Amino acid sequence: METMRLTDQQCRRIADLPENCRVVGVDRGVPFVREPAGQFMRIQQDGHLAAATVAAKGRLADRRVNHAKRLGRVMATSPYTRVMD
Repeated sequence: METMRLTDQQCRRIADLPENCRVVGVDRGVPFVREPAGQFMRIQQDGHLAAATVAAKGRLADRRVNHAKRLGRVMATSPYTRVMD
């Protein structure tokens, strides 16, 4: 895992995010946030939020799956809220 330095503006934006937003990963040095409605946003170098491209979301998802495989975990495709007999 490599270390990444965020700009001061990116750090301020992360600190100002609502509680229900989560930083979910990094693509090409740019942090990604998932909003409550499920939309992925990028935190640009200047701290502004911008919609993530389809390609960037795909790279982020691929990294998460590869990381889970290395750890021997199974990625759920949907959240499980109840189990049926």
